[in-house]
Amino acid sequence: MKILRNIFFLVFTISVFAVTADPDELLKSIRTKFDSINDFSAQIKQSGNNPVFSGRIFFRKGNQFRLELRNMTIVSDGSTIWNYNKKENKVVIDELDNSGNIPFSLESILNEYPSKSTLSSSTEGRMNVLVLTPKPDAGLNFKSARLWINSEYLVEKVLIKNSSSSDFELNISEYKLNQDISDSRFRFDIPEGSRVIDLR
Repeated sequence: MKILRNIFFLVFTISVFAVTADPDELLKSIRTKFDSINDFSAQIKQSGNNPVFSGRIFFRKGNQFRLELRNMTIVSDGSTIWNYNKKENKVVIDELDNSGNIPFSLESILNEYPSKSTLSSSTEGRMNVLVLTPKPDAGLNFKSARLWINSEYLVEKVLIKNSSSSDFELNISEYKLNQDISDSRFRFDIPEGSRVIDLR
């Protein structure tokens, strides 16, 4: 009997989450979860019309991140960004705000874009989907951003539909939260012999 009760509770919980949430309440829950995370690492895979890449991301609040891909490493300490192409043994250094290397920022999507967008939500399977559609003259350079949210209010997939370029889709999995990631992850030591292009 206890097993049946547990199964019923699990099914009920999944069913409740699967009901389309109010978009404002859903955003509030995602923000609350995000605010509880100081850092995380995860597996990522980008697909769509762009060249496909996969790898691992290390993230800390303040736009500090390290993206480790097969032939490229991109690192930001929150103000400077290093883009290292392993095949070409070349490092491009720039100020983060001027760089075109970041297709999206979770911090911007969750904290800046909603006030400039119309929010809606739907469900797909066991996930809620939050949709941001920029308001006219909002100054955002995409047509819509869709976020697939799991039962822990973590973003598992992002799909950004762009106005003038190909769509961007990113899948995020195997989250590891609040690991107290070392500062060294968010610094980049330029390999000896690399060609350096400093745009700062």
